[in-house]
Amino acid sequence: MKLGINLLSAHSGGGVSASIHFLEALSKVKSDANCVVFISGVQTDLLPRIPKSFRVVSFPFNSKSWLTRFFLDQVVLPVYVVALGLSALYSLNTVSVLAPCRLILSFENANPFSQVNFSWSWRQRLRNQLLKYFGLLSMRRAHAIRFLADNSRAILCRFFAIPAAKTRVIPHGWVAMGSLKHDLAFDGKSASANILYVSNIGPYKNTHRLMRAFDSLVSRDGLDYSLLIIGEAVCPKYYDEVLRLKKDLPSGNRIQFTGKLPYLRLRDFYERAKLVCYPSLEETFGLPILEALSMGIPVAASDCKNLPGAYFNPFQELFGDTIHYFNPLDVVDIARVIRVVLRDSSARERAGAAGALLEKKYNWGAIANDLYDLCA
Repeated sequence: MKLGINLLSAHSGGGVSASIHFLEALSKVKSDANCVVFISGVQTDLLPRIPKSFRVVSFPFNSKSWLTRFFLDQVVLPVYVVALGLSALYSLNTVSVLAPCRLILSFENANPFSQVNFSWSWRQRLRNQLLKYFGLLSMRRAHAIRFLADNSRAILCRFFAIPAAKTRVIPHGWVAMGSLKHDLAFDGKSASANILYVSNIGPYKNTHRLMRAFDSLVSRDGLDYSLLIIGEAVCPKYYDEVLRLKKDLPSGNRIQFTGKLPYLRLRDFYERAKLVCYPSLEETFGLPILEALSMGIPVAASDCKNLPGAYFNPFQELFGDTIHYFNPLDVVDIARVIRVVLRDSSARERAGAAGALLEKKYNWGAIANDLYDLCA
């Protein structure tokens, strides 16, 4: 099999981390695999981590623009499939519908299919509608669809009539953050965060409620911690709202936004955190949870299973009782769980033990094997 791997949509967050670990694991378990990886020149986190045994096709375009990515996916890639003689093409979120080969879709972006009314700007609502249309077209065209959890598979099959027979749940794998090394300059002052948030910043990420919960802990409990928010703003409208909130909150001077950081830098911040908080209302997996547990850092995350409606939130399914949960719509409950974890002297020890269990469960070698077999 000559396999194409389309990573043009992997720009931030878990998409970059998962892609890096998948490629590295695949090169080890399938050392003779004939793979071609498609990226663009702006994906600087990905390029140096692609195994040397894989051929790389890097397009001189900015694939962060969804219109540019649509052109590359639907016009350019089918030509490359023919020219390179690819027998299969694995893609994130949308497939190249005209590509004359076996097409495998990995569903990793729930936003276009959300059943929840988030406060997107009109431009992003339009974008999500178009992505939804092409996502559904891709699912119907794909020969196989990979979901990261049964939660998202069940919602797609239920609301969008996706045939369950061509779906398969293959999660992401364990991320050993402690093994990552780099020679980048490090600002230790900005890393003494205590409470850490690592993810993109958008309406579905629920960052504003985390900020309000943190503020209540500072003002009512005298919490002498800071909150560090690491991630790229994916919705300017929402980002402006959380920046205004930071100015309005009495504890705003203890809330720091770093923007997007190089992936290899994240280890430095995890090492210095007392707690990682993941308040997202919707996700398809939740790699920062595994990253934190790999460093022995306790995690408090959202639990949407008892909320009315259908939420893309698989944390209970994937992580069970290895982390702490709160109602993500209730600021008081978010603050309560953070308080409980920070006061628990054994929380870090239990997080380390939980990480050891999940490392065995989410093995990248087995996952890379499963994905390769799905493509064959």
